[in-house]
Amino acid sequence: MVVTQPSDDLQTKVKEQVKVMEAVMSRLSEEEKEIERQRRIVELDIRQRYEIGLRMLDECRDQSLTTMEEATGQLTDKLQADRISAHSLLKPLQDLARKGASGQDSSDSVSDTPSALLSDPVLRHFRQLSTASQRPPPPLFLHSYSDNMADITDSFRQFLGTVVPSGGSANPQLSGSSVGWKKRSSDQGAGGTAGDGDPKLSQQHRELRSLQVLMNQMQTDLDHLRKEFTGMKQSVTDDMAAMKNKMPVARDATDSQQTELARVMAEMDSLRRDVTAVQSDVASTAADVEIVQRETTDIQKDASKKQQSLDQIDTVIKMLQSQMNAMKTPVFFNTQLTEDTDLSKSEIVKLKKVVSQTGRGYNATTGIFTAPLSGTYLFVATARADLNSDDLTAVYAMFYIVAGGEKVAASWSKGPTSCTAHAVVKLQAGDRAYLQTFEDRNLYTFRGEGHTSFSGVLLHTHV
Repeated sequence: MVVTQPSDDLQTKVKEQVKVMEAVMSRLSEEEKEIERQRRIVELDIRQRYEIGLRMLDECRDQSLTTMEEATGQLTDKLQADRISAHSLLKPLQDLARKGASGQDSSDSVSDTPSALLSDPVLRHFRQLSTASQRPPPPLFLHSYSDNMADITDSFRQFLGTVVPSGGSANPQLSGSSVGWKKRSSDQGAGGTAGDGDPKLSQQHRELRSLQVLMNQMQTDLDHLRKEFTGMKQSVTDDMAAMKNKMPVARDATDSQQTELARVMAEMDSLRRDVTAVQSDVASTAADVEIVQRETTDIQKDASKKQQSLDQIDTVIKMLQSQMNAMKTPVFFNTQLTEDTDLSKSEIVKLKKVVSQTGRGYNATTGIFTAPLSGTYLFVATARADLNSDDLTAVYAMFYIVAGGEKVAASWSKGPTSCTAHAVVKLQAGDRAYLQTFEDRNLYTFRGEGHTSFSGVLLHTHV
């Protein structure tokens, strides 16, 4: 730190001097921009005044031409009136001349006509015009104007105005450095100062004086800048000499720092190589972990499939065990009707006496057998019809064997006779079997006391 401190001081001084020079250059640039801005404003004002002057001249020209046209019209109208009057008098005079030449109409009335015509005021007017035509004609237009171009030019120049520097002195803050627009006024008296546009001074004198003031201001600013630059140059020279004196010590310190920096860079390169190796190992380990994860996922999927297969096998085993247990206990039932029973059409025959049964498949209350296991069943039914005890007329016993919702067998008898029906069917566990009367008669009579029976047996089970 002791070695680099003088260098920092020098850099600080140099930066300060650079800032001063930049401020000066910025001031000059801003003054130049301000002069250009005000020049454009003044130029625009002069051009606008010039356009106004042109329009005023055009208006004056149009007004003069209009008055001339009006005067011309008046003269033309007067000449036309004289021409009409002359034409009206010409014909009587020509007639009178012809009569005088021929000697006709010498009466008093005719002799009085020439004197009347010669005394007419219009004719006297034309006689005066004829006499005046022998002299040079007087001017018909009165055109009044001024040939003093100097006065006209000076008036127009006063209207446009003149431009001179405002006389203010420039400073680094741009105060008073703008260009002013001086309007000439006819109200300025002889007591005005030369700087305020004294009308007694010539235009060239005022411009030369303004340029001299501006040059003096610029010379003052230039001297000030020269002094600042000289001081800055001396300061930079002194600082450079101090830096040269301290360069050996700074060079040694720089060499030592470069050596230390080289050592640190070498250590950083070594660490960078180690980090690269670790990153490579981490990437390899991540790839191995990903492979293991995929393998684990596959194993889990296989295990899930195998578990599903085991669950299915276990279900089948339990079903087979259930069937084997059912096969150990045979399924059958045998039922009878204990008393004579009258039934209507499509009615279930309820045999309430259960002679024997295993598996509890038959319900004596409803007369329906429900298969406890899936398998093949044999059903046998017998019915008897007798004579009517009142009139000894024959009665009918007609029935279907219904199994699994289908009519699988049928039989009927007319008293006094018996009938039998049987059927072998496949039923699923839960299917039902029962006896049901026909649909074509309203009354059926089944003989009791064991003459009507319904039985069934499971031949074998199946999955």
